[in-house]
Amino acid sequence: DDIDAPAHISNYCNRGKVIIENIVQLAPVGSSPYHSYTCLGGLVGRAAAYEVTNCENHADIIMRNVNRKFGLFYIGGIVAYNTNRVDSNTSNLFGNINNCVNYGNVLVGQDGDVTVHGLGLGGIIGRSQWGGCEKLTNNGAFKVKATMYDPFATGEYTKSWEEQVNGATNTIDFVAIGGVQAFAQSNMAVGFDAYYLLNNGNMD
Repeated sequence: DDIDAPAHISNYCNRGKVIIENIVQLAPVGSSPYHSYTCLGGLVGRAAAYEVTNCENHADIIMRNVNRKFGLFYIGGIVAYNTNRVDSNTSNLFGNINNCVNYGNVLVGQDGDVTVHGLGLGGIIGRSQWGGCEKLTNNGAFKVKATMYDPFATGEYTKSWEEQVNGATNTIDFVAIGGVQAFAQSNMAVGFDAYYLLNNGNMD
């Protein structure tokens, strides 16, 4: 069933550091590498049906010494993964990020090697699934150095989740980098709204 109203996160400010480091992941058994993901946000990792408003992040987000050849990473200055989906019914569009600013830098692989299968990196939002956003500003810089690893090409993983379900072929490995949003996913039933987005950060 749909929920009647969103939860709220408002007027938060992070001035610390967000660090993910020293991770090694072996191949999963019996599941697609796509299904395993990690969310790293300046304020929120995964926001499901939340209204996030009037928040700031001043913390650098640092990723180093990571060897994860299976699975995905979503990184966002405010929210790593924003979604309005809390169940199979998505008629209410709640997952909105409004009037937030990121000042923190995103530093991937700058002082320790990083190998990943998939990476979505945004100044404000790493991935937005059927949510909306308005009046977002990123002032943080991106410095990204990573090795992308395709387990299908090496033969370490032979079937993706899509192949198991319907016979489709999809390797799913990707890199998406955006000044405000990295990966925006819409839905025909509820749509996707984005207004007044500004990126002032440099990408390197």
